[in-house]
Amino acid sequence: MDKKTDARDDEDSGRFEDGSPVQCHHADFLDVPCSQQEKIKKLQEELDTRKKENDISKGNILSLYRQVSLRESQLRKSESEKEGLQKQLMERLIQIQAMSAKFSNLREERKRDDMMAAIEKDNYNLRELVSELKSELIAHNKTIGELRIDKRVLQEQCDTYLTQIKRSGEEMNKVHCKLEDLKYSDQRMKITLERLYCRFERFISKIIQATYSAPNVVLPTEELTDDEILAALQDETKMQTQEAPAVQYSRWNDQNQDEVSVTTSSSEVSTWKRVWHLLCTGRIGIAMKVFGGLALFWIIFIIGYVTGYYVHKCKQE
Repeated sequence: MDKKTDARDDEDSGRFEDGSPVQCHHADFLDVPCSQQEKIKKLQEELDTRKKENDISKGNILSLYRQVSLRESQLRKSESEKEGLQKQLMERLIQIQAMSAKFSNLREERKRDDMMAAIEKDNYNLRELVSELKSELIAHNKTIGELRIDKRVLQEQCDTYLTQIKRSGEEMNKVHCKLEDLKYSDQRMKITLERLYCRFERFISKIIQATYSAPNVVLPTEELTDDEILAALQDETKMQTQEAPAVQYSRWNDQNQDEVSVTTSSSEVSTWKRVWHLLCTGRIGIAMKVFGGLALFWIIFIIGYVTGYYVHKCKQE
């Protein structure tokens, strides 16, 4: 197609492709038959259309050239813009890297600040803990000092208790010796009490024999009761209180001793003789003798019982 269009352009300019001029054959056209003329007309018309199309294509080519130039200019602009954008992109990348570095630094600084805050908090907690431990240490030292003082006091008390225990041991030994002595004396006391009891029974039997073997003594037909003996003793005591002798006291200045002088009348002496005779003879005399023996027996028995109780208590201690 391009060759044909170029040939047509050459024909329009009056030259062929080889540069030879185009010769007109108008004269010969008349001599051509009708069929050929019609073909020529068709070719001529086709040539005209081709020319028109060629002109149109030229215009289109020119417009396309213009568009290409515009596109090239736009391409250049776009390339320049691209280069500028690349430069801006590089600058932005550099800025982004710088910003990322700054952000990383800020993050590191923030982390560092957080770490410093945590470290300061830990230091504060440790300081509080150290202060608490110091206060506890002071309190423990104080309690240790008090305990040492208490230990010394208790040691002194233990020493005193040990000395007291030693003394009490010595005293216990002494008490044990005394206890042995008391046991020995208790045995002797029991032996003496048995002897006294035997002698007392013999004495009572002798008194009874002497009483009933005396002349003009009537043996009692009935046994005296305790009520009768008590009534007789009460009567005698009443008589003694009513007829008691007057007692006078005088002092021996040279010997510093008291002297008792008793002044009685003849009637009082006879009354006492009568009372004494009643107490020594008859039923009342026998009762008095028996009562006195029983009283002596009970006194000796009580003394022995008290002594045995004291010895038993010393053994328990």
